[in-house]
Amino acid sequence: LMLLFEEIERRFSCHITYSVIQQQPLEKLDGIEPVKGKVIDEIWRIRHRYPLQEKYALSVERMSFHLGERVALIGANGSGKSTLLRLLLGVERPLYGKVKRTGEKCYVPAHPALAPVLDEPTATFSEQKQQLMERLSWKEVACYFDEPTAGLTNRQRSAFIQNMLDHPDQLIVFATHDPDLIFYATRVVYLVQGEIAFDGPTSTFIEQSRLYEWN
Repeated sequence: LMLLFEEIERRFSCHITYSVIQQQPLEKLDGIEPVKGKVIDEIWRIRHRYPLQEKYALSVERMSFHLGERVALIGANGSGKSTLLRLLLGVERPLYGKVKRTGEKCYVPAHPALAPVLDEPTATFSEQKQQLMERLSWKEVACYFDEPTAGLTNRQRSAFIQNMLDHPDQLIVFATHDPDLIFYATRVVYLVQGEIAFDGPTSTFIEQSRLYEWN
């Protein structure tokens, strides 16, 4: 990655500024297991693709999200995680299919540049991301996050996980590559090239997964 940055700087006569946060495996916390409540969001026969793309970015027959669930959306970059979040939030409308949404929601995007104006626009990515997390009220019935722990320190990651555990009655959906965060989900949705490869309890995913290892 560093070599790529150097090549970009050389070719385009520019300067790239970046910050690095060292993240280590977190100590596992005990949390209240939430009880699944009423349906908040539901989708049917979704087929969605972007302009000039032949393949659907997301293809899902039916999926529902309930109060009390902590849902981890996982998969490689481009697998459809962010697309699913945007459709659930109503930021985008599906090319085909239907999305039913209820209740107030909060949303934190993967990059602070996609959020409302921050207090310090010249701050680093990590500082801006922490600003977004500190603004959360956790009062909405549902909270959606795209890579919520990216750029956070270990202490900040632990604080975010504890906040999730402190709100067991809400619907919390997050797209992530952070294995520590996946551990605290009650449900895992694993997307592969826009389709669902797994949708079920986290305990089952951890037991069967060859992608992740937990001690």
